[in-house]
Amino acid sequence: MDPWRDYRNYPDWTLDAFIKRFPSHRDHSLAVPEVECWREDREQRLDEKNNQPDAATLLRGTEIPAWLKIAVVVASIAFGLAALQFFS
Repeated sequence: MDPWRDYRNYPDWTLDAFIKRFPSHRDHSLAVPEVECWREDREQRLDEKNNQPDAATLLRGTEIPAWLKIAVVVASIAFGLAALQFFS
């Protein structure tokens, strides 16, 4: 494929200008359907990406309760003191 006719490499504003300002260009009939299809695919991908839950949403409800955090800290300290008592 001719690299000049790979319309995916051009930004949207360039393609819009080409489609609007050069309707009699020989590539106009090739570019319009390809650009429209490419834009629809891009919008679908963005919609799918936006519909996926993020990490914060997935972790909601799986937080460790505060009392459990405190219990882990107290148990760690007790285990450390017991180890010091045993090895000294």
